[in-house]
Amino acid sequence: MDELESVRAAQRAMWGAGDFTPFAARIRPVGARLVRAVGAGPGTELLDVGCGTGNVAIQAAQAGARVTGVDLAPEMLARARAQAEAAGVEVAWVEGDAEDLPVADRSVDAVVSSFGCMFAPRHEVAAAEIARVLRPGGRMAVAAWRPDGAIAAFMRVGAAHMPPPPASASPPVLWGDEAHVREIFAGTGVDLGFEDGHVDMVFASAGDAVREHLTGFGPLLAARRVLEPEGRWQALADDVAAFFARLPAREGGEVAMPGDYVVITGRAPG
Repeated sequence: MDELESVRAAQRAMWGAGDFTPFAARIRPVGARLVRAVGAGPGTELLDVGCGTGNVAIQAAQAGARVTGVDLAPEMLARARAQAEAAGVEVAWVEGDAEDLPVADRSVDAVVSSFGCMFAPRHEVAAAEIARVLRPGGRMAVAAWRPDGAIAAFMRVGAAHMPPPPASASPPVLWGDEAHVREIFAGTGVDLGFEDGHVDMVFASAGDAVREHLTGFGPLLAARRVLEPEGRWQALADDVAAFFARLPAREGGEVAMPGDYVVITGRAPG
């Protein structure tokens, strides 16, 4: 197995572990924003890249779009199917890779991704795939966490305890850097725009935030499988607890993890 395939296998296992559904519920407003940004509605052929549990795809289907959701992790897609059934909408769920989208050239009107395609290891390949599948004049809207935000800081907590990724894999949060995104889309002809966004992920208390992450957040559960046999898991668990303890408590004890993000909008030429 080569380096990149090892990265994909690790990501498939990471996002397939645990249950992302309660975390996705906290960022649901971002999905609504992406649906509006591409003007999804009746007659729109829309592709959701890294669709996870269906956060954006289901909202786009509710707006009347014909939607395909693509994700690397089959466990995510199983939860997405259940969510779509509960919502009473139809979505085509397809297991696939952001770097090799299972969609024909120039076949969709809109591409969206809510903190999904940013995890593809080769950003320039994922960007080229988005450009490839858009019809002339098609629109895209991608949400990515800012490199200087709290979510990026939380990601670094886990990364500090894990083996470094291969040099060929770009850090996910670079999708939140305008200069980097302009570079990876250079030559695609996609006309880009950038908008700031913010979403608070609220937990009943710091303790609840810690418990929910340590027992249900896929990346941490995957890390535990690696670290616990080596006696290194508790150090990561302690760092997670320290991270949430630093967040200011609201009245009543709630804590909010601030999520600063960027929405990258684009229109294909033609």
